[in-house]
Amino acid sequence: MSIIALWYFYWVPYLISTYGYQLYFPKGLLEGLKEITPLLPEFFEKFYFSAFHSYVALAFMLVGIVFSWKGDLHRYLKLSFVLIALVFGGFILKTGAVFPLHSYYIIPFVPVMAVLAGVGLARIPNKFLFIPLLLIVIEGIGNQQHDFFIKDSEKHKLSLESIADKHIPYDALVVINGGASPQEIYFAHRRGWTVENEEINPKKLEALHQSGASFLIINRHRLEVSMESMESVYTDENYVIYTFDN
Repeated sequence: MSIIALWYFYWVPYLISTYGYQLYFPKGLLEGLKEITPLLPEFFEKFYFSAFHSYVALAFMLVGIVFSWKGDLHRYLKLSFVLIALVFGGFILKTGAVFPLHSYYIIPFVPVMAVLAGVGLARIPNKFLFIPLLLIVIEGIGNQQHDFFIKDSEKHKLSLESIADKHIPYDALVVINGGASPQEIYFAHRRGWTVENEEINPKKLEALHQSGASFLIINRHRLEVSMESMESVYTDENYVIYTFDN
């Protein structure tokens, strides 16, 4: 807990105040509720689908809730689940719109849901138990099979590090139009800034140059633009690299 507290209450505020890049969005409780309210369909989807990726598992969880309420779980375990749910509810409100818009924030609550599904499954005689378990496995894997392969639309990012190694010094700071996600900063294996397409303008780029940026990387799948005032050091069908120091 001390490590988590250090991360969120010291390190994240430090990064925000020092570098101005706020990837994690802690909100006030009422502010978070206002952001979640218009996203209720996405909010509930995180519980009924994203958690298990299996409607069969969800059905057994609902059965488990009923039997848990009737006494299948020890009262201390029930109390633990209630406390976890309350803490997790506060976490949801603090994230605001981030929770309903991202599937992975449900993960801390999945163990609770899994135990409740286990309570439901325990009502099945052992000799038949393999049937719902097999259905859950097949459904869960089937609903996530697309994550086992790299999408063709994303494969060009795998070339970014080798391109950067040839044309950008390792210690140089870069700007890339990767949007809110730092993914392409990671693929480039460089430090710097990831910006939205609309921030690729002279005023913003000059400010970043003054902050130390030496190279601009344009992902051509996200934006087609010609920076006539900058010198291009590399071009292919996926990326264009410009230098600020021309």
